[in-house]
Amino acid sequence: MKALFLLLGLLTTNTFAHERLSGKGYFSCLACHTQSTGSGLLTDYGKGIARAMSLRSGEYKEGSLKKSLRVHGKLDHAVQVRVAHIDHSRKDRIFPMQTDYLMAMKVTDSTQGVITIARADPKSKIRGSEQTAEELGGLSEYFVRKALVQTIFNDNWLVEIGRDELAFGLKWEDHTLLVRSENKQKLTDLPTQARLVYEGEVHRHFLTAFLPNGQESESNRERGFSTKHEWQILEPLIIGLSTLIGSTEEIERKVGALHLKTNIGPFTLLGQMMRNRREVKDKGLKFNQDTRLVRLHLNTLEWFTPHLTHEWLERERPFVNKVRSRGFGASLKLTESISFQSDFKQLITGSRKDNLILTQIYINLF
Repeated sequence: MKALFLLLGLLTTNTFAHERLSGKGYFSCLACHTQSTGSGLLTDYGKGIARAMSLRSGEYKEGSLKKSLRVHGKLDHAVQVRVAHIDHSRKDRIFPMQTDYLMAMKVTDSTQGVITIARADPKSKIRGSEQTAEELGGLSEYFVRKALVQTIFNDNWLVEIGRDELAFGLKWEDHTLLVRSENKQKLTDLPTQARLVYEGEVHRHFLTAFLPNGQESESNRERGFSTKHEWQILEPLIIGLSTLIGSTEEIERKVGALHLKTNIGPFTLLGQMMRNRREVKDKGLKFNQDTRLVRLHLNTLEWFTPHLTHEWLERERPFVNKVRSRGFGASLKLTESISFQSDFKQLITGSRKDNLILTQIYINLF
């Protein structure tokens, strides 16, 4: 029963549930996901668990797109759509925030390919242009979000080669997070990488070498090395350490982060501290950016999860910035395929206060 409740968090559409329940000591994401870092396409077992934690329940059935290939081969598909409503500084927007087509094909018992083709926000500006995709006559910009070949060997070891997000820190997909909003876009979001993963009973480790993927601007094409390590110190406590060393034509950076996940009664506490040391090469400028994050979840119901969040960001001269963010929100899983999430944040910069409300609906078509 304990293992079941731990697995309930490893869901495609609910990153918060994934993090709160992994705080109970369940490391592996591969039982429910096709990828070691979680999120993305669900396995058959993961789909069944997604159903089990829904507010509305019914008999689980295979998606109509699924079909068998060869003796070892199996092709699985999904379409994910995220529709967002943003109310920020009296500006109101409703738009399709993200649309992904996901596919995984098992080649042998130990090897599979995973790919995600994404459609970007039609309101966003196309790289190299001051116009949006919509203004240029198209609804969106298409790109490959994920393209990996994965091989498992010796039970505990996994090799992943291709394009993907880096394994680093808590790995949230929350677009309201202050840390994400202050990072330079397309810098290390989707690098080309070779990742070695070890998963034991009470610890796991990610070692990654990465290169540019070719879709970044020339000044943002970073290459380097990153690591992520997690240990279960006590049954309800996981601590983690992440490091990154990267370099582009213009900037060198060294990043270190500590994070924790723990349960206290019906609550889950998540925290992260990160220092980003950067150097602007042509100017010889060196400065630090420090970020801290604390999030508290209430876990009394699997399908409904309220949370409180507090964040801090401080950046040194010559790019001085001090921002605090505090807020609350909740995620609601209505059915196996539909999740709802809403967040309220207040951003405090000096004496200025800005309110942000972001409501998102996730739809999965398996």
